[in-house]
Amino acid sequence: MADLPPSRPPAPRWVKVSGVVAIAVVVVFLVLHLTGGGFGPGMHAPGGH
Repeated sequence: MADLPPSRPPAPRWVKVSGVVAIAVVVVFLVLHLTGGGFGPGMHAPGGH
């Protein structure tokens, strides 16, 4: 059998945590955007639109 290439070491914890936080921020932004709430110039307009 052929020798398998050496496997890479696992990612450090801070990389995993940063990835999870980044994904969570994107998900929250998408949910707010799709539900009509959240951020943008419209939030400062009278009547909320």
